[in-house]
Amino acid sequence: MRNLSHHLILWTCCFFLFACQEDQPSNSSQVAEPSSYEGVLPAKADNYYSNVASEFEMTTKLKVEIDPSLLEDQNANQETIQLKAQSRMTAFGLYLTTYLTDKFRGIDSNNNGTIEESEIFFRNDGYGGFHAMARNYSASLGKTEIVENVDTKTKELWIEFSFDVAGPKDMLDNLPGNWNEDQSAKIFDLQMPKGVTSSPEFINRKEIRNFDPKSYQGELETVQVSAKLEKKIGRPAHTRSAALTTSVTTRQAD
Repeated sequence: MRNLSHHLILWTCCFFLFACQEDQPSNSSQVAEPSSYEGVLPAKADNYYSNVASEFEMTTKLKVEIDPSLLEDQNANQETIQLKAQSRMTAFGLYLTTYLTDKFRGIDSNNNGTIEESEIFFRNDGYGGFHAMARNYSASLGKTEIVENVDTKTKELWIEFSFDVAGPKDMLDNLPGNWNEDQSAKIFDLQMPKGVTSSPEFINRKEIRNFDPKSYQGELETVQVSAKLEKKIGRPAHTRSAALTTSVTTRQAD
């Protein structure tokens, strides 16, 4: 399966802080020396830099709802399988951003001292909120597996992938959950509608933006996410993932 996330388009916009220097007077030929320096790796994959924000990698594994018969001949059904998997990745990125981003109830635009129904922007302003967002076009497929379900005797498709996230340097400390054994990654749970998918071209922004598992009426799934400081070098940012060759194996379901 190749180029699984080639058309992955997210509505989310990543905020990121840039290093700046104060404007110098137009008649000055001198450039002020900064008071301190901080090294940036020469092979860094992009030109984003901030002394108050960092880039993180968030990895998860999801089941893709698909007709098991399509998995019998992956080559013949490659396009359908790709679209199904892509829609799961897209949905995860959207709901991840909904959880991580800051929210506000609304704006009192008519200045009457009350945020009225028409002025409400977020209906989930108490949900999550870690000053962070998933980065556009940063989905990276790691591995796919075809798993035999021992109960139903049918095949299932599972995908493992990651998203880049921009957020405060102390975000891992503020996220709920537990550190892994070597303290390099924070493991936390993300809830979203069970089996949810999203077309990159047609996104229900209002529904996703206002999602809150506490008030959601449908069935939920809990996804385990591993979050760590990103240290990858050389992968271009703000581009769709390159063509990937994935490892497809068959094993019994856990």
